[in-house]
Amino acid sequence: MLNCDHPPLAKLIKALKDLDLEAKCALHRLERMPHEGKELRKRLRRQRIDEEMAR
Repeated sequence: MLNCDHPPLAKLIKALKDLDLEAKCALHRLERMPHEGKELRKRLRRQRIDEEMAR
């Protein structure tokens, strides 16, 4: 997402707004189609979170 250690505040705000929009869209989709969600095992979920945090 952000490829530097200390990005400008404007880039941080834009990145947070993009993440917020993505989360809202995902939540809205799950509310509209609750049976479309994916079931993840704990280990796989933890692994994916770790991968995203490493970015």
